[in-house]
Parts: sequence; structure tokens; C-alpha cells
Amino acid sequence: MYFLELPFKNLSRRPFRAFFTIVGISAAVGSFIGFIGLARGMQGACREILVERGTHIFAYPKGIVDLLGSSLDARLAHEIASVEGVTQVSEELISLMELDTGQIIFVTGWPLQSYLWKGVRLEKGRLPHHLDECAVVLGKNIATALGYDVGTEFAIRGKNFTVVGICKLGPMARNNTIIFPIKLLQELTNRGNKVSAFNIQIESLHDPSAIRRIIGELSKRFPELCFVEGRSVSDNNKMLQIFRAMAWATSVVALFIGLAMIINTLLMSVLERTKEIGILKAIGWHPLRILSMILLEGVLLAACGGIVGTLLGIVGIHWLAQFPQVRGFIYPLVDGGLIMEVVLATFALGLIGSIYPALRAVSLNAAEAIRYK
Repeated sequence: MYFLELPFKNLSRRPFRAFFTIVGISAAVGSFIGFIGLARGMQGACREILVERGTHIFAYPKGIVDLLGSSLDARLAHEIASVEGVTQVSEELISLMELDTGQIIFVTGWPLQSYLWKGVRLEKGRLPHHLDECAVVLGKNIATALGYDVGTEFAIRGKNFTVVGICKLGPMARNNTIIFPIKLLQELTNRGNKVSAFNIQIESLHDPSAIRRIIGELSKRFPELCFVEGRSVSDNNKMLQIFRAMAWATSVVALFIGLAMIINTLLMSVLERTKEIGILKAIGWHPLRILSMILLEGVLLAACGGIVGTLLGIVGIHWLAQFPQVRGFIYPLVDGGLIMEVVLATFALGLIGSIYPALRAVSLNAAEAIRYK
């Protein structure tokens, strides 16, 4: 029991040094949780959006990273619908706009006859019936943020619109979205008969070979388009891939900083305790026992920082997600898998960071260490 108490006592000799090391590790772990949690949340939300709306295959222009900048001829929908196995095709126009209030919002447009409207869960009001009424449906978050309700009139670019419905559309940006009949949005954005993407439904949804056949046929008929199965669209999204890469790169840098702090703290501790370590070796302590003592100190520092950092990361990203400026645009996801990754990464951090100081302690000559001043 006394041996297990030694790491605590050794670290408590320099409480401020240990405290700031734990703070640094906490910041590194919190950054890891935050960035990876946001990246996975956006990936999961993107997948849920298409599954929720019933889109089996999503089509967009090849070479386009950002769908906001894509432009397709809406008439392609009829040609896509003629492919064997395709049951329904819906055009979609996506854009990002600023309201007169300064609020940045996603706007999306669907044809009035589109199957996509069936996935809209109304909390209040109704869906648009015809173009003449200039009716739109608001996501719950944006309606709350703007203080709009069913019947509210507002203007965008000098054109008046009426809120006829408030809906809840799942995670991330969809609740910060205004849904237009596509013709109204095309007029508002001066896009003519252009759309951003196509949502496709097929007959053999649960037959993987049929899905591959249909995607292959579509790709052959329309080589300028990229066709991706709805459930895997987030894995192929270039913007999400870039965001994930940036998240991992930033997290790795933060973890390396935490590693450097552990090495620095333990190395200074070993240097300060040179005479003490020499005495322990002189009275018969086995090198493995001394090695274990230093390794335990590193793991203890990492464990404390990991626990605090995990809590800070979880609380931090959920707190960030509530800011009005970003509410609905980010969707944090912290699950058991991510927590397990953090636990393993933190354990490895403490272990690796303490190896060099521990080996230095073991390599000390007992006689020289006792004479050290």
C-alpha cells in the first residue's frame, strides 16, 4: 500500500506544477473531445437527414465540394426518373442567406409535389399549398430565435413571405432552415431553373446488389453527376472529410502538447529527487520498482487530466451548440466509443510521457546519485 501512495506524495510535493500539468492535459483532452465530437456529430447528422427524409440515393455534381455552389439543370430530374428501378426524383435547391435581422440561415427549396415534404414533422400550421401565397415553413430553432410564429410575415430581399408552418427536422442545420417551394427560392436567388442536387428513391432499397446496379446505371447515364447511397453520403462528403482531417490534426497537436508537459513535469521531478532515488537503489530497490513508480506518476497525471478534460469537452461543446449564432449549425456527438478512445489515448499519453523520465531515473548510479547536490 505504501508503494501505491508514493506517486501521490511525490506529485504533491510540487502542487502548482502538478496542477498546471493537469490543466494542460485537460485542455488537450477537452480539445480532442470537442473537435472529434463535432466532426462525428456533423457526419451523423448529415446521414440522419437523408435517412429521415427517405432519400435512398443522393446526386450532386462531380468535383463540387460545397453544395451551396452547385448548379444543375432541373430538367435532369425527368431523365433520372426514367432509369429502371428509380421510383421518385426530387430536385433540391440549397443556399445560405442573411435575414434583415443579421441571422445567417440555411434555405432549401423543394417542388410542391415532392416526396420530401412527407418527412416534415409539423409542430404548428400546415405545408405550402401553392406558389401564389408565398408561403414557407420554418425549422423550430430559427422560428424561436427570430420570434416568428405561424402567420408571421417577413421580407427577404424586398419580397414578402408568410410563415405557414413550424416544424422539427432532426439535428444540425435542418432546424435552422427555412423551407421554400423551389420556384419561390429560385426567383429569390436568381437561379432560374437551376438546382443544387437530386434526391432519389428506388424500389429495391434492401437489396444491396440492386442498389449497386442502379447507382452504376445512373453513373453511366450521367457521368457529370456523383451518385451516393443516402446512408453513406456523409462518408463521401468532401467538406466533412476536410473538417474531420482538421479536427484530428488539431487534436493530435493538442495531445502532443499534453505529452510534452508530462515529460517536462516528470523529468524535473526526477532531477529534483536524484539523491532520493540513489538512496532507494542503495537500500535494494529493484530498477523495475523505481520504473513503476515514475510510470504510475505519469499515468496518475494523465488520468486526472483526462477525467477533467472529458467533462470539460462534453460540457463545452454542448454549451457552444446553444449559442444563437451557431445553434442548429453544429451537432455535438459524444458516445461511448469516443469516451473509450479518450480513455485509451489518455492512458497512452501518461505512459509514453513517463517512459523517458523513468528510464533516466533507473539509469542513475546509486553512489553518484547520493552525492548529487
